[in-house]
Amino acid sequence: MHGELLFNKRCERCHGQEGKDNVPNPGSDDGTVPPLNLIDRALFNEDPVTFAENIDRYIQHGSMPDGPNPEKFMPAWGDDLKLTQEMISEVEAYVLKLNGVDRAKIMTPGVRPWVFFLICLIAFTLAIAARGMYLGGTDKGAGESPDKAQTPQDKPDELNHDEGTSPEETAGLSGESK
Repeated sequence: MHGELLFNKRCERCHGQEGKDNVPNPGSDDGTVPPLNLIDRALFNEDPVTFAENIDRYIQHGSMPDGPNPEKFMPAWGDDLKLTQEMISEVEAYVLKLNGVDRAKIMTPGVRPWVFFLICLIAFTLAIAARGMYLGGTDKGAGESPDKAQTPQDKPDELNHDEGTSPEETAGLSGESK
């Protein structure tokens, strides 16, 4: 559910429309429910992560205002499972928005796309180079053009015979004499 809709349904009756109203809270020291737009400067932070952490404590665990007998208090929306964590995040995002803080900065996309591309390109290049060294660096003829590569007939006699057949026997089979 969208944060503004949740705020309107769950928070507006105490914090007022868009969190601006000074809703009366008899029995509390200030006499009103704290506004969320603009929020208390002790909770505000331009860093969206810090700001969200500051307000999250109150939304999760609730709060009782100072005073002899406050009529209204902040429910423990998270502890009492009245809102899911996703819903709480949406409400927090809406409160950040009311205070001019962009929650999109909370999202850390990881590696920038161009850096990821560069890393992949380097890894691919190194893999191709390593494969070329493995194939071409240890075998004679492996990197040569097909017409220059050695064929079994070009190899020395000791490599050109069936197992169990000596080079002399191979020579005798081909009609060669010693």
